[in-house]
Amino acid sequence: MQETPSSPSPRYPAKKSTSIRNRGFVAMGVLFMFLCGVFAIAAPLSTLGSGAPSPDLIAVSLIMAGFEAFFYLLCLHPRLRLSEEGIESRGVFAVHFAPWRHVETLNAAGGGRLVIGLSNGEVISHFHYGGSLGGELIRYRHHRGAVRRIEEWRSPYAATGDDGSERGIESRVRIPALPALTVLLLTLALPLGGAALHHLSG
Repeated sequence: MQETPSSPSPRYPAKKSTSIRNRGFVAMGVLFMFLCGVFAIAAPLSTLGSGAPSPDLIAVSLIMAGFEAFFYLLCLHPRLRLSEEGIESRGVFAVHFAPWRHVETLNAAGGGRLVIGLSNGEVISHFHYGGSLGGELIRYRHHRGAVRRIEEWRSPYAATGDDGSERGIESRVRIPALPALTVLLLTLALPLGGAALHHLSG
């Protein structure tokens, strides 16, 4: 008896996971980080030919580096992460995760926000995809694009009814101290290192 070939099972996208970031926030963050970095580096180095940087210039560099770390955390650190298990929303300090079996609704139109409705009645939203004047002007094209990508990852679960995850709905606070400190130190490495070498050579 000849066996009937079974239809191929739905597959997830080739990648094990993918991240979504709002390109508008990323572009704004890169611009402000570049400007802050220029000021942070230029302030101490501006006096290397005439003497060691003054404490005021060092303070300016520290402040600008702090602003650069701030814009990184605000614009580049947050993201949505999609995987075979579910969706993770990372803000500046909060991280939310929901397996696909608990994701019931996706909405990019209600109140101009991207809203992910969960089976327990809670919702996951992200401030990068929240209501804003700019979003009204562009009709939230990024929001709708995010929904389409989320649906691509959720559709295999909708077809099989199994997300393969043993995790439940999770919410936790995560302080991104290491990324912020890394940006801060990298920004300060060149100007402060140059000032130290000038001091030693003098």
